[in-house]
Amino acid sequence: NWQASDSAPDLVGLVTAVVSTDHGNIVASGPTSIPAGQPFTVNLNWHKENLVPGNHAYGAVVLGTDAAHPDNVGLINLDLVYTGAAQLSLSHEAVEISQAVDGVQTYTLTINNPGDIDLDWRVSREATASRVALDLAEVEEEATGATPANIANPSVVATPFSWVTHARATTTTASAVPLKPTGGQSIALTLDDGAPETSFGASGQQFIWLNRFTPQKDDYPFALTEVQVLFDDSEFSATQVGELVDIYVYQDADGNPNTGAVLAGSLLDAPVQFVDGVQFSTYAFAQPLRLMGPGDVLIAVVNRTAGIVRGGYPAALDATSSRQRSWIGMYSAGAPANPPQIPADMDWGMVDSFGAPGNWLVRGYGEKCGAENISWLEIAPDSGTAVPGGQSDVVLTVDTAGLAEGAYTAVLCLDSNAITTNDEPFIRVPVTLTVTVAPPVPSNDTFLPLIMR
Repeated sequence: NWQASDSAPDLVGLVTAVVSTDHGNIVASGPTSIPAGQPFTVNLNWHKENLVPGNHAYGAVVLGTDAAHPDNVGLINLDLVYTGAAQLSLSHEAVEISQAVDGVQTYTLTINNPGDIDLDWRVSREATASRVALDLAEVEEEATGATPANIANPSVVATPFSWVTHARATTTTASAVPLKPTGGQSIALTLDDGAPETSFGASGQQFIWLNRFTPQKDDYPFALTEVQVLFDDSEFSATQVGELVDIYVYQDADGNPNTGAVLAGSLLDAPVQFVDGVQFSTYAFAQPLRLMGPGDVLIAVVNRTAGIVRGGYPAALDATSSRQRSWIGMYSAGAPANPPQIPADMDWGMVDSFGAPGNWLVRGYGEKCGAENISWLEIAPDSGTAVPGGQSDVVLTVDTAGLAEGAYTAVLCLDSNAITTNDEPFIRVPVTLTVTVAPPVPSNDTFLPLIMR
């Protein structure tokens, strides 16, 4: 359908495409069973060589209830647009240098882009690994926009939420150990003390709960590699291993979850791994999320099937000391959309306002390139763009003035828009410098032998 313009009649072009055979390009996967009335996700991957940015790939996938009825649910038509991808390869995976004292030499590291869109890259220097955690005492003064004290919250009356509380030992639980980088800095986003005292539910309905984190300004940019969620003991939460949640990550520049939250990424149909109130379920992003800042990171959870069947309480809360950074909400349409709009349009606010203050046991972990001063190593340029099929040269200047004889190490960390993996969100190039004593300079003096008879 279209609306005629003021200069009608309008010219209309019809573009059609016919899919005649299956060439094995489409791989579809999804859940083997879905509870009645629950949404589900079908993951589609397209495998086709020699596509260029802007190409359309057409296809179709049919859905059925069982093998005997492979197409009685419906058909999904596909029109995929290939947007291209940057890739990164290096002339050296490691740089080993042997240089005499009090000398200056230059070396070249070449960055190649075998991809089909521009590769934007940045390189920094690292020495040793260090840990960066969310420090609320400092960030509350630096956070921009509204703070929890002046964000409006709903009335406690007529809330659809309910919760159960039980005594818990004072010892805290430890999260799963996140992947540790070989250099640079690891980022930890944590509000809770590790032990749940309260669990929230909504009478078997889907709802959203999220934590608001404010990394310090110099923590940005970083890559979020995993999210951890703790579910309380099934005796209290009525949540079972294998039930599903969706996880969403938003960036919020103004510090107010009521305005400006922009989706950064998601993990769908994530199964609950533990329901003992002790062990965190860990969910890793196949492609780490690049978070550029400034402002907040919102990590949200939606219970798609978790706690639904038994009318349970899937959202675990640390009630020891509220940080006033945990939110909860529902939607007038029923199940939250994929992705959910922030803020929710019904019963939305900090969990404190509903009568049970605390912090959701939802955590984020990530990594960033360090930015350290290595006295003997300079790099230029430290950022640039390599066109498709092109390359960029980074010049390493090594100055051994004042260095003692021995071995020195550093790491070059490359951040880019190239596709990476959770195991290696950044490319790191170790640099080893061996400083040697300069050989003695030959003298021009002439020595005559003394011959005695």
